[in-house]
Amino acid sequence: MVTTRKQRKSVRHHPYDPNQSDIVNMSETSAGDEVKQEKDKAQILAEGFKLYKISLRDPESKRILWSTKEDITKSKEEFKVTLTKDVYDRTNDLLMEIVFSSAEPMENFNLKKRILFKNKCLEEWFLEFGEVKEKSAYTWQVVLSSSPNVTNMPFEALSGLTTIETKFFDQDVEFHSGTMKIFYEEISSE
Repeated sequence: MVTTRKQRKSVRHHPYDPNQSDIVNMSETSAGDEVKQEKDKAQILAEGFKLYKISLRDPESKRILWSTKEDITKSKEEFKVTLTKDVYDRTNDLLMEIVFSSAEPMENFNLKKRILFKNKCLEEWFLEFGEVKEKSAYTWQVVLSSSPNVTNMPFEALSGLTTIETKFFDQDVEFHSGTMKIFYEEISSE
């Protein structure tokens, strides 16, 4: 963030001598105003943003492997996700689908996703959607390809110790962040 300083001259009057005054130089920073405007913008964006659904799909068949059932942007708590082993078996490529709406326009809607194992970053994605129109809804699909850091680990080791951290931005203004703790389960053959 760039801090700009404005020079301003102020005249200070002595209360006991009406004929005397001093000229005092004062520095005034506008960085505080910029931070406040950024926070205000982030709050406005967050209030007008609704995340209807996040789904993980098989990129070939488009079959839904997992999907949210609620708007996870309205909670500050960690969201717990249980995935079946077949989702893990497809971690080389997954189609992520996000259905969202925004009451406010955005110049460059983008996400930063990080996969953390025991709080150590295994993988990071920067995903850029672009312009979002005021009072509009969108479906965004993107293929996520996992690195060997993730695919070479047994799913039993990842279960409960893996967190996906997602941050939502308009340009560089973060207006929401959330975490999902991932648990894997075997598919029973009953």
